[in-house]
Amino acid sequence: MKFSIIVPTYNYGHFISQCLQSISEQVYNNWECIIIDNASTDNTEEVCKSFLKDGRFIYHKLTDNKGPSIARNYALNIVSGEYVLFLDADDTIEVNKLLSANQIINNYKIDVVFTNHAFFKTSPNEIYAEHNLNDKFQTGILYSVNVNKFLISGNIFVISSPITRKEVFDRIGFFDEKIKYNEDWELWLRMSFEDVLFYYDSSDGTRTLIRNHSTSHSKDDITMYLSGIYVCKKNMNKFSGNSKNEFKLKLLSQRYLLTRMLFERYASGQKRKKDLIFSLNNNSLATNELLFSRKILSLIPTFMVPMYLFIIKIKYVILKNAISFNLYTCL
Repeated sequence: MKFSIIVPTYNYGHFISQCLQSISEQVYNNWECIIIDNASTDNTEEVCKSFLKDGRFIYHKLTDNKGPSIARNYALNIVSGEYVLFLDADDTIEVNKLLSANQIINNYKIDVVFTNHAFFKTSPNEIYAEHNLNDKFQTGILYSVNVNKFLISGNIFVISSPITRKEVFDRIGFFDEKIKYNEDWELWLRMSFEDVLFYYDSSDGTRTLIRNHSTSHSKDDITMYLSGIYVCKKNMNKFSGNSKNEFKLKLLSQRYLLTRMLFERYASGQKRKKDLIFSLNNNSLATNELLFSRKILSLIPTFMVPMYLFIIKIKYVILKNAISFNLYTCL
């Protein structure tokens, strides 16, 4: 069994050595690591070259930085492994991640093996917070429906948690390149609507270790919320019944949080009104959104904003209560 590890990177020369070292230290050794350099201008290429003496490391440098999703999709077209792991260049994996996945796949013919994760700041040996999924899953085999119900409220995986059969991507498609936030949530959602067999692996030495640092994938809050709205609208019709209503709650919450953030930012002077309008007018994800964003900022006086937010919140509460009532009456 061969694993393909895809590492997109941009100007992470100061971090990527630890990432690649964690791959080279894997107990299971039948893997390839495809590094996709998004036109870095620092010493990333030089650091990567020091690993290329191990022929399992493959380096590609792109001419333009178009984001990690495009880089991952580029790599998905050239991988030779049967299973794929995405690993960000500032993160690491524990030594048994591939070994354990290989054993599980051989025993159960699983499509996706996912694990827990933890957080560090400087050294992967100094964990400051852990996140496990024991509150959601029991170790073992899970069907798509078991995973789907938890993805309704948001992403439950870090991108480097799942190891996925390449054939699954060939069947459902790669990352949606229209978004640069929530793109992994959207991918797992699509996957959870298909006939995909998951396995939750909570064994020792299999976690992904996530680095928390000041230069982490910087957040463009407006685009982040718009991406969440996009994911909800794109996948809404795949749900039915109470699950669809719960997903509508997620959409309403994203709209509420975005609108509140926009007006709080405007009222506090962080951004002038015309700058916010410009940001939205030039954001392709806002094109099909109606009053909650651009037109609200343009047309509604500031004193009416609390009323508008109140209306969205009331819609949220009404729908949430309706869901609770339906669930109750079905018992």
